[in-house]
Amino acid sequence: MEDAVTADSEETATVPDQDTDLFLSSVDPSTNVQHLQPDPLHVFRLWQLFLDRVNPLTKIIHVPTVQPYVLEATTNILNVPLHYQALLFSIYTMAVVSVTEQECVAMFGVSRALVLGRYTLGARASLVRFNVLKNENMAILQALILFQVS
Repeated sequence: MEDAVTADSEETATVPDQDTDLFLSSVDPSTNVQHLQPDPLHVFRLWQLFLDRVNPLTKIIHVPTVQPYVLEATTNILNVPLHYQALLFSIYTMAVVSVTEQECVAMFGVSRALVLGRYTLGARASLVRFNVLKNENMAILQALILFQVS
């Protein structure tokens, strides 16, 4: 079922819905999310931060379902289906929202605003490429909710 959704959504992703800009602001759907993906060590740290600080409050995701995509993202984010790319970038964004400036600098060596901007762009680009307003999918709904909360 997911393969059908992914194939359909990637075909329609070439023509993003014009109303997407209403809540995702203008973003180039051809943005290469591979350059925005954190390195493997940071993926695991962000995932653990999300599980410790965000998930207990939101309970939006099913951890055993998402965990394999987190592992796959450490090797190549482009192997992850588009709707899970959006969810992962939303998770990264929420994890960064949950840390202080000092924690972020200690973890990444750069400001919180810079890291947050990077993962926010990844989430926005993935949501637009999936054509969030025209495709129905649980993972994309989870991504959209987490993104909006961030």
